[in-house]
Amino acid sequence: MSTALLQRELDDLVLRLKGLVLVRALLESRGASAAELAAHSEEIARVRAELAQLVKGSRDGAAAFDASAPVRGGDFTAEASAYVGSGGQRR
Repeated sequence: MSTALLQRELDDLVLRLKGLVLVRALLESRGASAAELAAHSEEIARVRAELAQLVKGSRDGAAAFDASAPVRGGDFTAEASAYVGSGGQRR
């Protein structure tokens, strides 16, 4: 996978994960049913696992990706790993 394609996929997954986490919090604050919250939690877990696998693959050399290259002012791989490891909460 090319660097640009990997970056795009990482960006898309992080954006999707952030959106799911925010929507779940919004649903919870508005009294959504346990089933709705569970559905969002399951999708969050699925996307988090997919993101973690993609980041792990890039670190293992499975893709041509320079993890030290700055992306939008930071180390994207480290940022994605921190986001995934924190359960979707910013540190």
